Amino acid sequence: AEVAEAVARRLAALHAFDEGGGTEPWAISTATEWLDGAQRCAKALEDPRCYSPVLARRARKIDLGGVAARIDEFRDSLSGLPQCFCHNDLSNTNVHRDGQTTRLIDFEFAGRNYRGFDLAVHFSHWAGGAVDGRYNDAAFPTPAEQRPFLEAYAAADGAVTAEALAEEIRAALPLAHLVWGLWAL
Repeated sequence: AEVAEAVARRLAALHAFDEGGGTEPWAISTATEWLDGAQRCAKALEDPRCYSPVLARRARKIDLGGVAARIDEFRDSLSGLPQCFCHNDLSNTNVHRDGQTTRLIDFEFAGRNYRGFDLAVHFSHWAGGAVDGRYNDAAFPTPAEQRPFLEAYAAADGAVTAEALAEEIRAALPLAHLVWGLWAL
């Protein structure tokens, strides 16, 4: 609990840094870019020169047109969520603890994004996948398990409640799954 609360305070401090608006949220622009890559890969799998029946069959099962429509839906439905500078991939492997000092590391995916997305991704990593690629939805932290983290974040932020953060997470979690699912493709 002590480490999780230290991470919550560090994440709140990171989110307090705001480079301003005007750009599309990282999750939306990245999902669009990674969808393009997934579509190019699916097309390449159909080319007789690199044909892989197993991979081509798997690619055909993914409704990439439906994914594009979902990205557009998220662009509209999440437009009111707070945005800030986000880590966007805060797993346990991206936290460095040295004695009492906790640092967030590995900012390769950082950028302006929905705060709820960043928190949803962090909690998703609690459910696995960061090391072995195996995500267990049943291991996603329950509201009671999230509460100490969200309370520590809210206390460090001073302008948001744990309840409001929980609502942001619920709204952004499907987008988090979509983005990192595209990354896996």
